[in-house]
Amino acid sequence: MYTAILIGRVLRNGYWAANSKYLGGVSFTVINFLLSSPCYTSRVRCPQKEKIMEETIRYLLNNISVTTSLLLCIAFGVDILINSSRSWAERFFFWFLIFPVGLTCLYAGVFHIFFQDIAAGLIGWQPSPFETEIGIANLSFAAMAIIAAFYGFEGRLILITGYSIFLWGAAIGHVNQMIVNNNYHSANAGPFFWTDVLFPLVGIILLFMTYRKKGA
Repeated sequence: MYTAILIGRVLRNGYWAANSKYLGGVSFTVINFLLSSPCYTSRVRCPQKEKIMEETIRYLLNNISVTTSLLLCIAFGVDILINSSRSWAERFFFWFLIFPVGLTCLYAGVFHIFFQDIAAGLIGWQPSPFETEIGIANLSFAAMAIIAAFYGFEGRLILITGYSIFLWGAAIGHVNQMIVNNNYHSANAGPFFWTDVLFPLVGIILLFMTYRKKGA
C-alpha cells in the first residue's frame, strides 16, 4: 500500500503529471485521497528515504526495459527453485518473452498510442500521428510474444526474427538521431537504446540454445 502511494506521488508531482492530459481529475482525486489516508499519514515520515524511493519508482517507470529485465530475473529465479522439469534455457526463454519482450512492448504500445506527449518527450521527438502506428506495432509484438512463449520453437523463431528487425532498425534510428541531431534524451540514448540492441541478441542466442536442446 505504501509503495502504491509513493507511485501516486510520482504520478502527481513528476514528469507524467506535468505533461499528460490523460491523468486528469479522477486520477488525481484518488491519488490525493491515498496521500491523506491514515495508512500514509500515520507513518513516521522519513523524507530522505521517501525521496530515494520516489526517484527509484520514477526511474523504473521511465525505463521500462530495465524494470522488465528485473522482473525476468525474479521470475526465472523463482522458476528455477520450484521447477526442475525443463532446461534452464527453456525457462529463461519463456520469461524473457513474457517480460522483456511482451511487457515492454505492451507498455511502449500503450504510451505511444495514449500518452504521445510523454513518449515523444522522453525520446526527444515532437508528437506525431505516426506514434499511433508505432504503438500498434509494439502491441502486435506484445501479443505475439505471449503466444510464442507457449507455442514452442517455431513460433519463437518467427517472433524473434521480426522483433530483431524491428528493434535493430529502431536502434539505427536512435544512432542517427544522436549523430545528426545531438539527441541524447533518456529514451533515445539511455537504457532503451541498449536494450534495443541487446534484447534481440539475447533472443537469437536463446533460439540457438533451445534448438540444440530440442535436437539433443
